[in-house]
Amino acid sequence: MKKCPFCAEEIQDEAIKCRFCNSFLSAAPGSAEAAAAAAAAPPAAAPAAAKEPGTSTPPFARNAGKDAPDSPVDRKILYEGVPSWKAYLGLYIAAGFGACLLIVILRMVHGGDPPLATKLLDVVIPIAVAVVFGFGLTLYRKSIRFRVTNTVIETERGLLSKRIDVLQLWRCRDVAYRQNLVDRILGIAHIDVFAQDTTTPHIEIVGMPASRQLFENLRDSIEIQRHAKNVYGVVS
Repeated sequence: MKKCPFCAEEIQDEAIKCRFCNSFLSAAPGSAEAAAAAAAAPPAAAPAAAKEPGTSTPPFARNAGKDAPDSPVDRKILYEGVPSWKAYLGLYIAAGFGACLLIVILRMVHGGDPPLATKLLDVVIPIAVAVVFGFGLTLYRKSIRFRVTNTVIETERGLLSKRIDVLQLWRCRDVAYRQNLVDRILGIAHIDVFAQDTTTPHIEIVGMPASRQLFENLRDSIEIQRHAKNVYGVVS
């Protein structure tokens, strides 16, 4: 038995309504305060599901490309530029020497004391041919651009029309550094890249700065890319 909080009459312990004053026991002062306190309390946080550390993402998503900087953000440019004019210095000298030789030949052909106009033409025409040849050679040199990153080698050709060949470094088999005596004097070098690729089996990066560090960075990038792609031996 218990007492009703409203009329103090004794009622059953299981009663929810007083049979004397017809009051609901849920509206008692103590019960109202308890209900208000229960409503104000924040809900209990659900127990966190136990999960294995490091399994927030699928294992293949975590490991795929972890060692290979395939995204554009991770790419690092090792070298970018056009072949140096020093690589074609022999052709420029040959054009000048050819112009001088042609002037001598024309003077010998005309002989004697030709008119002044003929003398001028004998000099102007060879020089004009040499200048046109040199200008064309410069345009050809400017139409070639190499871009070497730690993932690919891009070769861009053309002035009006463009063509870009891309070689993935993991396809490369071998890389060689070439520099003859004249190249060492002029401070340039050439790099030969051999690859198992149907479109670009061989790339020659000509007229680049003579930098052993640049060559070693390219060689190390090839090894890193081959290891990241699990490529061993010959690439087909």
